[in-house]
Amino acid sequence: MLETMLSSFFTDWANGPYGWTLVVLIALFFTLLTVIFYYTRDKYEPEPISNIVKAFLFGVLSVIPAIILSLIVIQIVPVNQFALAIIIAPVVEEFCKGWMVVHMSHDDAFDGPLDGIIYGAMIGSGFATIENLIYALAASLTGIESSIQLTIIRSIPQAIGHPLYTGIFGAGIGAYKVGLSLNQYQHIWRSILLHAGWNTSASFINPATFFGGLITIATISIYILRKELRDALRLDKAALDNGYY
Repeated sequence: MLETMLSSFFTDWANGPYGWTLVVLIALFFTLLTVIFYYTRDKYEPEPISNIVKAFLFGVLSVIPAIILSLIVIQIVPVNQFALAIIIAPVVEEFCKGWMVVHMSHDDAFDGPLDGIIYGAMIGSGFATIENLIYALAASLTGIESSIQLTIIRSIPQAIGHPLYTGIFGAGIGAYKVGLSLNQYQHIWRSILLHAGWNTSASFINPATFFGGLITIATISIYILRKELRDALRLDKAALDNGYY
């Protein structure tokens, strides 16, 4: 009885004037978890909060050129939804977010691979938040409950989505800035491949292929995230020990 009453209350509440409030709160909750996770990785020289906010807002703004460029590409080269998801979107979105990371790298506080991961993740988080809300808006055409469910599904793996893709690129820019890489765009191909891999898995209709693909790409993403953070932290610790900070 109680379960039925709670379910009915939630359904009525979600379909009422507060449904979209719940969608936004869910998106912001997972965004906050992602931001806290990446920000607290920087143990030796935490970045200025003002720069973290700036990077997040850059991520939000990067949605605009990503949408515009995607629409232009679609008009020039007609593609189906599958090609759009696994080719056009990863390339366009990673370069749009990447350009924002390059802009952030001009700041004196951006001084190594770990900083690149942090700033890249903040930009990726801003992008992911807006993208999730756009998808939620589209899903609302079939009801606010669909928006809520989609927002939850898209937000749970957020930390190993856009923040990781852009963070990997940021690590490459950080390495370039301190002379450990010859090209600041050296790692963008990894961002594009991870992004394309996730989108490919998510595009399959067959449940076994869908979940199998997502679990596989999630496992690879977590492995890469752990490795990138471990290597970047090692370099950051060496910089601290040598009096760089």
